[in-house]
Amino acid sequence: MRPSKALLSVPLIAATLLAGCSSGAGPKSSARGTTSTTATSTSTTTSSTTTTAPAGPAGGPVPSGFSPESVTYVSSTQAWVLGTAPCSTAPCTSLVRTRDGGASWKGVAAPSVVPAADPTGTSGVSRVRFADPRDGWIFGPGLYSTHDGGSSWTSVTVPGAPSGARVVSLAAGNGYAYLLVVPAQGAAGAGEVFRTGVGSDNWAPAGLTVAGADNGLVLVQGSSVWAVVVTTQGQTVLEGQSGGGWRKQAVPCSTPTLAWWAQSSSELAAVCGSGGAAGQEVKEVYTSTDGGASFSRAGAAPPGGDVGGLALASPTTMVVSAASGASWLYASFDGGASWSTVFTDSGSGGMPWYDLGFTTASVGEVIEGDPGVRGLPSSRMLVTHDGGHTWAPQTF
Repeated sequence: MRPSKALLSVPLIAATLLAGCSSGAGPKSSARGTTSTTATSTSTTTSSTTTTAPAGPAGGPVPSGFSPESVTYVSSTQAWVLGTAPCSTAPCTSLVRTRDGGASWKGVAAPSVVPAADPTGTSGVSRVRFADPRDGWIFGPGLYSTHDGGSSWTSVTVPGAPSGARVVSLAAGNGYAYLLVVPAQGAAGAGEVFRTGVGSDNWAPAGLTVAGADNGLVLVQGSSVWAVVVTTQGQTVLEGQSGGGWRKQAVPCSTPTLAWWAQSSSELAAVCGSGGAAGQEVKEVYTSTDGGASFSRAGAAPPGGDVGGLALASPTTMVVSAASGASWLYASFDGGASWSTVFTDSGSGGMPWYDLGFTTASVGEVIEGDPGVRGLPSSRMLVTHDGGHTWAPQTF
């Protein structure tokens, strides 16, 4: 899929404003990409002690009225949250960061770009992903990168992507970042996966195109990469790569789904929704231990709500988000055999869920709601520190 050379985003910019009114806003997504952790190093000699300074700006106050939209963790202590906040001059895209596991937050620089409702929109950004404390991206459908911990951001061109192409997913791991672009809204064409080293913006085709792509997801764990592509014909295509070329894998769902999770280089899981009616649908969870070559049914989450996302803290601990009339988080702690409702929001009218994920076996997070939507409650971020048993709002 490279019919014409065009830019996904235009000129080079360096964002220097702190999070309050840095020009922009944001969109939505299902599962998160995998990230890697880089520890701060300390070297000591007999004459002196040198501690490497943390990457990125010192930051300032979190802007008043900050509403989260997307979250990315690189360790149990360091994370970034993309969102919006009221400001005098639009766009009002904001970015906040923590280095102490959420005990305190700082407003930091964000690209001067408008927010988007979700990655499938026509312009703007909606998602944030970092591979390590220095290298990160804000995207969906545009694309911006930082390689200095968020001190500056650059609008990135993906060579060979067609005019109007949308970046709908990005994930990093094993020293590389991968993204999936799909055609502009209403345009025919293929989706394509691109790859770069995490410390550069040298995006190049990764060898996979899928005809009729409309949306999708990239998952990375170790040396394994998967692309989940939903087509305009309502089909879900799963392609996997592990030390070689791409291979079409089994898809356990008969209906389109972007509720996928990669637990290891060989373990995949998906939620298949079916039989939706009156605010309910069947939510069957399937798992694979051979990288997607085959799947087996693990169990079914409670019927309330439509499927949102899926995340695993371990092979036996899994959480499914759902919404319709209310918003729920369902969890199984025995590999899908039994389920319990671990969070219910019955007063929001059924706000959607985004970026459900686990950073460690204990720490997980998810965004509830769309920031800045009039007539709806403000979005918020929920966190768990006990492996998904309890969830509570994060204070910024």
